Amino acid sequence: MERRSAARGEARKLAGLPYLHNPEISVEIEGTPAPWSGTDFTRRIVLEQEFDLRGERRARIQLGNATTAVVDREFGARAQEISAEVDQAYSRHLVARRKALLLEPLRERARNLRSKAESARRRETLTGFDARLLRSEALSLEADWLDARRELDIAEAELRTGLALSPDSALSLQDDLDERWWGCDIDSALALARRTRWTLTRAAAAESLALARLTLEQRLGRVNPTLGASIGRERLALELDGAGSISDEGTFVGVHLRVPLPIFGQNSAGMGEARLEFQRAMAERAAVEREVQQEVAVACAGLNRVQEEHKLRSEAAESAGPDLRLIEAAYEDGRIPLDEYLTLRERLVRQQVALLDVLGALEEQRARLVRATGVPRADLARRWGGER
Repeated sequence: MERRSAARGEARKLAGLPYLHNPEISVEIEGTPAPWSGTDFTRRIVLEQEFDLRGERRARIQLGNATTAVVDREFGARAQEISAEVDQAYSRHLVARRKALLLEPLRERARNLRSKAESARRRETLTGFDARLLRSEALSLEADWLDARRELDIAEAELRTGLALSPDSALSLQDDLDERWWGCDIDSALALARRTRWTLTRAAAAESLALARLTLEQRLGRVNPTLGASIGRERLALELDGAGSISDEGTFVGVHLRVPLPIFGQNSAGMGEARLEFQRAMAERAAVEREVQQEVAVACAGLNRVQEEHKLRSEAAESAGPDLRLIEAAYEDGRIPLDEYLTLRERLVRQQVALLDVLGALEEQRARLVRATGVPRADLARRWGGER
């Protein structure tokens, strides 16, 4: 915040700098004004002022205002980018936490079954092959749980960085993942982005700044007149042959106007550089507009597709949790064999994990839409959220 305020203050100083109206004063001294001297002397004081008829002062004020606008939009774009990064890390954290909570009891039950299998193998009531299968299943679930914890730790670190939280501060997030359908339309999303994306307004402000610089350079290529006033005293002495000398001394006041002759190509180098900068700024603005348009189209299309997949995965995993508990009980009671239990267990667990994976993809697409439009997720949910 301190750096932002300092940068804005410096930019506003540029806008407030006036055109220098400092007059120029010159003194001309020639000869000696002593009363007993018979030589000529001249004393003159001249005061001159240049008038800004080429519009330099106005051009400099416009340049300062344009610089202030660029600085403000630069900070706005950066704040919007940080907000999008925090939103993405937040949703990743919630999805990873859901996955870890799903896998934690599963790995605990797999550990228990593995322990029982080892005991049964030692009593020779279970084959070594079956014991190895249960051990492999337990290790696989343990690895999946560790992977979910890794994603959770990474997302938490990103959140702490984005929110400027200390490593030892508590981080308690409410699980508010929105699984409703978002009716994203590319045209409306693009119109929204054009109104809210600071990146676009920053590019437009940079183009205005380049135009202000070009205008200033063009003004500097013109000439300003200078008006001056002078006051002086002068003595003229004339020597006469054999008759001494005569002298005349007086005070005079004068006014003069000086207009420099316009020189062809004056400041042409500065104007050429400013013109190239203006063309580059226009090209950069067009590129940013195309980039934002592409981001919105990709995010919106990806969101619509992943929502279809999420709908299918939700239907497929709707009864996976209760069915998993049923087959675990059936295996422990000896009603189904080990190979059938492991096959069904793997299928049901993967259905739940796949649902969380597609939920993570759904949140990723929504985070991309937040970044592409520059609109907070809550506002997008109110605009497009609803049941299908």
